[in-house]
This record gives sequence, C-alpha cells and structure tokens, in this order.
Amino acid sequence: EALAEEDHAHDEGEEEHEEDLAEDEASPSNGRLASSASRANGASAGASYILPSGFIGAAVSTFRTRYGVPGHSHAEHGHSDEEHAHESEDLHGEETLSGVDSDELVLEHDDEPISEADGVAIDLEQVRLDLRGEVRDVSGSIEKVRFRGGVSNYDHRELEGVEIGTTFEKNAGEGRVELVQREIDGLRGVVGMQFEGFDFQARGEEAFIPAHRSYSPAMFAFEQLKLDPHWTVQAGGRAEYVRLDPDGFAVQEFAPFAASSGVVYDFGGVAAHTLGLSLSYAERAPTATELFADGVHTARQIFERGRGDLEAESSWGADLTFKRNVGLVTGAVNLFYQQYADYINLSGTEEETDGVRVFEYDDVQARFWGSEVEAVLHLHQLLNTYEHDLDLAGQVDFVEARNITDDQDLPRIPPLRSRVRLTHQWMRAVTSQLEAVFVEPQDDVAAFELPTDAYQLLNASVGYTLGVETQQTITIYAQGYNLTDEEARVHTSFLKDIAPLSGRSFIVGVRATF
Repeated sequence: EALAEEDHAHDEGEEEHEEDLAEDEASPSNGRLASSASRANGASAGASYILPSGFIGAAVSTFRTRYGVPGHSHAEHGHSDEEHAHESEDLHGEETLSGVDSDELVLEHDDEPISEADGVAIDLEQVRLDLRGEVRDVSGSIEKVRFRGGVSNYDHRELEGVEIGTTFEKNAGEGRVELVQREIDGLRGVVGMQFEGFDFQARGEEAFIPAHRSYSPAMFAFEQLKLDPHWTVQAGGRAEYVRLDPDGFAVQEFAPFAASSGVVYDFGGVAAHTLGLSLSYAERAPTATELFADGVHTARQIFERGRGDLEAESSWGADLTFKRNVGLVTGAVNLFYQQYADYINLSGTEEETDGVRVFEYDDVQARFWGSEVEAVLHLHQLLNTYEHDLDLAGQVDFVEARNITDDQDLPRIPPLRSRVRLTHQWMRAVTSQLEAVFVEPQDDVAAFELPTDAYQLLNASVGYTLGVETQQTITIYAQGYNLTDEEARVHTSFLKDIAPLSGRSFIVGVRATF
C-alpha cells in the first residue's frame, strides 16, 4: 500500500519520456509521499536600547528541523552540500530583532517516523546572533549611520536510517555599514561597506563538496539627483573581491563589479504617477558548488558536477517601470530584459551514475525577458465602507529565457503565473484574505527536462489581534493552503517529478509581540 501511494506522487510523464510515448497520462495525486515527513522548532529573543539619536539592538535565534528526502532510499548513495546552509540562512537572514514571523514558516507533517529505516533524512540546526543599530544626526552632511552584523553556526547531518552518514558545518560572519547622506541641492544617497566570510567543513565518505573558506569584502554607493519636481537621475555601483580557498584545489579569486544608472519622470511632481528607465551591468562570482561539486546531491536527486574554470558571470540589462501610487486603482508595470555573456547554467546530460542523471555546470550566452504587472482596486474607497479596508489585488508575471549558445530553452524557468487576492481589514484588529493562484503549463523545456501541467491553488487566512493600540499584541490566526487539494508541480524544482506540493493543509497559531 505504501508503494502504491508513493507511485501516485511520481509524474507519469517521467516514465513516458523514457519510453518516448506521445501522450501524458498523469495520475492523480493522493495518499502520502514516502519520506516526506518533517518537523521543526525554533526560538528567538531580542532587545533594543533606544538612544536620543539612534538605537542599538541584538537578537539570538535558533532553528532546528528534521525532514525526509523523498525519492531516496537507504541503498542509494546520499550527498548534500553547503546549499542547505545558504537556504537556511536565506530563510532567517532577514529576521528583525523581534524574531521570526511565524506566518512565513509552513511545515508539512507525517505520522510516520522522520528517519525511516530505508530512507534518508536531514537533521539541521542553526544558531545565529544578530546586531543592528543606527546613529542619527551625525554631521551636517551625514544624516545617519546604519550598521548591522551577525554570526551563525550551521550544522547539517545526513541520516541514513539511524546512522549519521555525512556531516556539514558552516561558521559564517557578516557585517555592513551604511552612511546615509543628507539631501544637499537635490543630491542624496548612501555609501557603504560590506563583508561576508565563512568556513565550510564536510565530514564523511559521501561529502562531494570540498571543505573551503571564503571571504568577500565589498564597497557600494548609490546616488540620486533631483533636477526639478519632475526629473530625477540615479546612479549606483558595487565593487567586490571574492576569494575561495578549497582543500585540494587551487585558490580561486574574483573581482565582480556592478553599475547601474537610470532616470525617473514624475508626471505631476507629487509621486502620484512615475515612469522610470534603468540600465545596468552586473557580474557574479561562481559559488563553490558551481566550481567543485562532484557527486550525488541528495536534496536534488541528481549527480552534480562543477567546472573549475568558470569565470565570473556577467550581464547587462534594462528595466522600464510605470507606477501609479494614488487613486482608486494603484499598481505598477515592469518590463525587463537581461543579456548574459557567461550565464552559469546547470543542465542535464545523457550520462547517469549511482542511479541518477548527471547534471553539469557550464557557461553559456543567455537571454531573459519578461514582465511583472500588479494592480490593487481599493474597494473601500468605491463602497465608502466605514472602518473597513477592502482591497482586490491582481498580479501577473512571466519570463522567457533562452540559451543562445545552443539555441535551446533554459531549464527550470517558471511559467506564466497570475494571482488574485481579496483582503479585508477592520480596525487593524480583524484581518482576512482569500487568494487564488493560477499557474500555466510550462512546455518550453531544456533537454532531459519534463514539462509541467497547469494548476490552480486556493488559499485563505483569518486573524484576530488583541491590543492593536499598544506595543503588546496577541494575534490568533488560522491559514488554509491548497483548499481544493489540487495536484501542483513546481517547474523550478528538481523534485517536481517525484514530489508535488502538499495537498490541502491547515495551520492555526498564536503570535505575541511586546
């Protein structure tokens, strides 16, 4: 029975692709996906000291989770890399001093044991300390100085049954200082410095990313000059140095650079309607994974192979944006174009090893273009509702991406997506939201990549907050996801043919702030 339920989670297009069949007869998703259980817990505490001309605050947070890896058995070789560390730090790197917003954390649960005897599970733990502050009215030309920093310890253990197969550890630190200039004759901006560094270690026979150390100091600046009530010009730049020092390989050094310039036209001179055009050039240093990977990446279920001679990725682009900020209908339209000279692409090959397909990093010429459109109809203005805010919002975004070198579609490009959301708020105490998401099929695929079908998601939430007029609040909330129990496969996921999104799910919780 368990095997039958697991088969429903697999996209039958995978088998049809291998057998060169013409039709896609995807089976409905139901039951449970084996080795998909997860549980997580975390805590954070922070405090700030308010000064007459600024503040300084610190926070400490912990996060731990254990989750299964779908589609992977104990008999297979399992590997993982520092990407899990990046993903975890991306999730928590933007925490405020008051801690993590629990609304952003969505967990899936399964009654089966997390670490199954024939499966692979990940046991992840992170501890992070953050410091943030601001000093205002520094001088006649400096409006304020902002600074922030943080250190973190990340441990990632790959469990094969109940045994620890491989352990990854990352100790990282970062800091940033910004000087915000006062506006003088229409000119204002910000200049600053930033530093990031980490020490990554891997222990175990299945570690396929070598231990390495990295540090990357950078300097940046952004300035804007208001010529008159209608015209504003902008310019910015960033210079960085990246050093990767891996065990067993030569040191890699890069000096990526980025610059941008633009102009904004304010039609009425009061920021009600604006039109902006910007041009940019950007470089990005390759990561250790892109350079040195050589093994099975368990989380992606592929054999990942890096290329040690990759150069910094470079691109230039243009953005055109129109914004309407006042009135019954507000919103924005953005058109973008990006051309890459050395796009670092991860694509499939004909080779298979350890039972999975080999994916290799390469640099190709690539082109991206697309648009993002969003609009909000403020129904409370139209209906003149008393103490009720009622908004109907819509959003559409799409991107087209092409590998110009090989004249092929690039892999894992998201399809056209639209979203409709009705939001209600009363006296800031009661909030509710009903959201429908429509994702179109994606059949512009690269070699060894399967298309995905269209799907629709219906989500809803409601919350009640006590003490909205005070600094101490308690919010009781309930959220429902995928209420129609739709089968949904995310095209950007490496596991889309193994694991669809979870079915109908509900979350209830209490959040307190003080």
